[in-house]
Amino acid sequence: MAQELYPNAEPASNVPKRVLRIKLANEVFKEINQLRLWQGYSFIYGISSKLQLDQTLSFSNHHDIVLPYNFIYYSTTTNQLQTDGYIRGQAHPFWFENYSVTLKYRFLNLDAEHRHFRMATYLQLAGGNEAHIDAEPDLLGDNSGAALGLIATYLINKFAVSANASYIVPYKFQQVDSNIVINYAHAVNYSLSFGYLLLPRHYDNYNQVNVNLYMEFMGESYGAASISKQGKPVYSADILSLGKGNYVEARPGLQFIFASNTRLSFSPAFPLINQSYTKTYPVYYVYLQHDFQL
Repeated sequence: MAQELYPNAEPASNVPKRVLRIKLANEVFKEINQLRLWQGYSFIYGISSKLQLDQTLSFSNHHDIVLPYNFIYYSTTTNQLQTDGYIRGQAHPFWFENYSVTLKYRFLNLDAEHRHFRMATYLQLAGGNEAHIDAEPDLLGDNSGAALGLIATYLINKFAVSANASYIVPYKFQQVDSNIVINYAHAVNYSLSFGYLLLPRHYDNYNQVNVNLYMEFMGESYGAASISKQGKPVYSADILSLGKGNYVEARPGLQFIFASNTRLSFSPAFPLINQSYTKTYPVYYVYLQHDFQL
């Protein structure tokens, strides 16, 4: 099933029972003269053949601990509170962002010779108080909140395809030392992933190196964010990153599996339809993970 071990998306298949998977995920891009790094440390455990638990701690230098002092100001032109949004290229500390827990349940499993179809649902909960200044929510770092998702994966011979959709309800951000509140709208995440087992052409033993090729399409649709200070609305209608949006990224990928339990994956991301305002392209992803039989 190596061809459905997608670098970026989660398939409907689970980690086997009593197996602990430790995963390090890295996202890197350049924002003007600043190198932005996000890292996620995941601990994934197979509770049973149908139930999987995923805990992730994330760190990044995407944002500061608090909002910039000049994020909101009084405009004498419009005679109201206003913001110019996030100023790109600022230096920020690399620090802990949030913690998320995902419980995935595989409820459908149709197996046949050299093929299978599986479906799973999952619930994700995330907590933190990140000073996230964009409308686009992300529960793996930027936002607190909850998500409910559905995954369908089909495998035939050396080819696998998987579709994923989730509904996200992000929690508001409230500055600790002020009355600034950012309310984020609900969002829908979606992805379509294709995987092909390139090597080996024939299996002789489990120690053979697997080489897999992937093409994934990752996207999100979200509403506009609203900002208030001391209960008064802040004008942000002209800020693209704070308005509603949608986008789809193309993420080709290459993956190596060693001794059937260690995975190394590479995947760049490019805008295909519109773009994400939380990062600048190209974005590079590197994943390293290992499975431990407990």
